[in-house]
Amino acid sequence: MIQALAADIGLTRDAFGGVFHALRGEATDAHIRDSRALLARVGGHGFPTFALERDGAFVRVDIGPYLGQPQAWRAWLSQQLGSVTADAPGDGVPACSPDGCVLRPTACTARSRPVSAPVATR
Repeated sequence: MIQALAADIGLTRDAFGGVFHALRGEATDAHIRDSRALLARVGGHGFPTFALERDGAFVRVDIGPYLGQPQAWRAWLSQQLGSVTADAPGDGVPACSPDGCVLRPTACTARSRPVSAPVATR
């Protein structure tokens, strides 16, 4: 069934099947455990939950006021991220803006990520 759904969105059956098989079991279990731990850490109650990380501390973000208002969300997020840009120095962690994230070669002062996709921290 899931391979049929993958084919419906344009993924090849063989390619999807290979990745699906490789990621089932412990890899997926670990991702789910990490996601739930991060969700609990930020005080989230379900998915999606958004959080900003600054200097190792997470702050949960209430997106309710921004639903249906993408420009207001973009403005708020830009204000929160301040001067973080793709060409600023970093430590190999993603630099995020409302336009997306890029991996910078060297310390990011602020970064964001969805709780459902945890990134390993130092």
